[in-house]
Amino acid sequence: MDPQQAIQLKKTLLEERAKIEAQLELIAKRNPAIKGDWTANQYDENGISDTLDEKAQDVTNFEERRAVEQNLELRLKEIDSTLSKLAQGTYGICSNCKSPIEEKRIEAMLIVEHCFQCAQKSNIS
Repeated sequence: MDPQQAIQLKKTLLEERAKIEAQLELIAKRNPAIKGDWTANQYDENGISDTLDEKAQDVTNFEERRAVEQNLELRLKEIDSTLSKLAQGTYGICSNCKSPIEEKRIEAMLIVEHCFQCAQKSNIS
């Protein structure tokens, strides 16, 4: 990867990171005790519900926010890992066999840990 591609990749990843953090701030709060951890907001801004149906809906909404929060948090970790590899000069190297990851694979998935052969062998991406 040439330096210009690395700069563009870093820019793309940082932009995605900022978008994800903005989405997280709408549904969750940062956990001050654990770096990079978020906690989904328990209740909507409207307050605590009175009826059982409203309480059930609050629980459902919370579970949905929590699932989204967990997926976004995972994506942030993947982005941070990729940025770290980029900084260390190990981006594009298979985590398993240490071979270069195919250029077409990198183009298709900017955040990629394994070459095609290793991914196929272990059924991972």
